[in-house]
Amino acid sequence: MSTVLEVSLPWGRYQATPWNRTPNEGAIEWPPSPWRLLRALYASWKTHEPSFSPELVEALIGTLAEQPPSFVLPEHTEAHTRHYFPGIAHREGIKTDTSKVINATLVTERDARLWIEWPLDLVGEQREALQRLAEGVRYLGRAESIVEVRLVDATEEGDRFDPGASAEGDSIRLLTPEWPLDIAALTMTPSMVRGDRRLLPPSTKWTRYSRPTPIRPRRLRRVRVAERVEAIRFELSAKVLPSRFDAVTVADVAHRALVARSDGTSSTLRGRDDQGERLLGLHRHAHYLPIPDRLDGGARRITGLVVWAPDGLAADDLAVVRRLRSLKSWRLDDSGISRMVVVGEGPPAVIAPELAGCASVWESITPYVMTRHHKGELVDRLRTDIRAELRHRGLIDDVSVELVPGSWLKFSRYRKGKERIASQRAAFGLRLTFPEPVEGPLALGQLSHFGLGMFQPVRP
Repeated sequence: MSTVLEVSLPWGRYQATPWNRTPNEGAIEWPPSPWRLLRALYASWKTHEPSFSPELVEALIGTLAEQPPSFVLPEHTEAHTRHYFPGIAHREGIKTDTSKVINATLVTERDARLWIEWPLDLVGEQREALQRLAEGVRYLGRAESIVEVRLVDATEEGDRFDPGASAEGDSIRLLTPEWPLDIAALTMTPSMVRGDRRLLPPSTKWTRYSRPTPIRPRRLRRVRVAERVEAIRFELSAKVLPSRFDAVTVADVAHRALVARSDGTSSTLRGRDDQGERLLGLHRHAHYLPIPDRLDGGARRITGLVVWAPDGLAADDLAVVRRLRSLKSWRLDDSGISRMVVVGEGPPAVIAPELAGCASVWESITPYVMTRHHKGELVDRLRTDIRAELRHRGLIDDVSVELVPGSWLKFSRYRKGKERIASQRAAFGLRLTFPEPVEGPLALGQLSHFGLGMFQPVRP
């Protein structure tokens, strides 16, 4: 009989630095050393099972320390990423102070399992204690190296590695405890060991194992299915970000860029059918909605852009939008938008909660521009126009309208190159109140597909 622990890697990642090595060497302790395993069981006792007596736990760990275990390992490969961390002096004047850190990782399939087998038979109280302590081990190595551990009856098929390899062959060495076990040594931290001017913790030794050969995990064949995403959000970077008053220009340049990238064949991105006629109906084609840095009236610059199609973006359109990296045009002042990064895809309520949601009261972010000429008082004319716009979008048209003061006439209200500056329409900030909650985003009126007529939900 034997005692076997099964270790599952739910994330398919394992990160642990061997003793006497530094993280920047890129070395990985694989399999986990017996010393690390016993320390993890001890920590599980202190953290999750403090009711166990010290005599029981110390006897259990001492029994496991008598002989080094064997390992049955899953298919795996090794990888790493590099990170640069700023120091104290970074960006002071022209000085650059960064430190490179290598994050070495052993990669397996998700939920891959390894088995650790001791050639001894635990029974009764000790076996029950080991089972509970094993279940309390949540990670091995670094804290992000998540594991699930349990006591099982036997190992499964796999590459087996036993202790006792010769030093001349291709082998690795793992830190193991000497017997009888010194519990005080087991609980020493690396800094305590260095403080004692030791290279190894007391009562430990190196045990050689045959080196596990990295075997790349089988890659699952991915079948790409047609996907429809309702909205994509970009974060913008530039030497000087566009003013919030240039929302129409930013949206228009983004629209032109995406239409050009799709060769003008996408009716959703273009807003026109194959004959070049405007799409009629419920405004289900793409909206280009610039996001200011603040929505409380103190906004100054446009920092984001949402491309939103209520009926969703088909796979081809989605690929075109994802490839958008910058916006360069004479229509944009300064140097344009040098970098655009996709930061979210999905429903607008998830990726742009400041524009979407369900609310009874909505207030202008950008000015509303009427689509038609109406007779009567200004508020009545606006309400008539708003009701028609709501019906064209399949929304309830029972709404009350209030004027909201603001710098609405400072907003650009025409598309450069398509219209003249004299085409700018009158603009108004509005507060819309419905008898029941209405689902957003809400973009209404002239140029509503280009950033005008945007409303934000007013939540209680």
